[in-house]
Amino acid sequence: MLDTDMRRAEALGMTWSDVSVENRSILIEQQFAADRSVRSPKSKKSVRRISISETLTSYLEFWKKEQAREMEAFGLEQVKGTPLVHSFERTKDRHPQVNFMDLNGFSRWFRNFSVENGFGKFEGVRTYHYVKETVDGETISKRYEHKEWLELRDYLRKHPKVREARHISTYESEHLPYGYSGLSSHTATAATARQLPNQRAVAAPRTSRRQRRESSTWRPRPTSRT
Repeated sequence: MLDTDMRRAEALGMTWSDVSVENRSILIEQQFAADRSVRSPKSKKSVRRISISETLTSYLEFWKKEQAREMEAFGLEQVKGTPLVHSFERTKDRHPQVNFMDLNGFSRWFRNFSVENGFGKFEGVRTYHYVKETVDGETISKRYEHKEWLELRDYLRKHPKVREARHISTYESEHLPYGYSGLSSHTATAATARQLPNQRAVAAPRTSRRQRRESSTWRPRPTSRT
């Protein structure tokens, strides 16, 4: 998750059949939910194949061998349907078996890990690689749904490296319409008024209620007759 944009449930739902070492990519087509069921991702757009770094590819190759050794010690065989993040459990007749890791248990551990390493919230972990690599907003939008981009926008702005990304401001000005997702008209106007880097942004003028009434575009609100 430090090198991808996967949700927790998506990461826990991955199996080795989803990993392509040759193409350096992973396929996200299912998730392991809190009710311990394997289901489709959050939306149709969430089914996607994303590229992974050379570092992550090497680690996955290493982890696949390590996991196979651990399973062999319990008399189990690693197959394509084996989850990447697994837990060992016992059946009713006390035989060991490999299952998907419980989402709640993983979340408790990962929450502590995030705080100890300065991520704070899980959203910080999901966007860590974007912050590190100074990825522009248009690229992020291809991996996130439009609504999620808006939710992460404020978080991303807090990081100086991300603010220096070449297309962050232009992406917002081109793709965020007035009033989108509850934005006020003044906020939306300010967003669309942003200029390219090294240019001075001009703030949109604020108008009073009286000026708006005197404007040719203003019309009185109709009143009901009794």
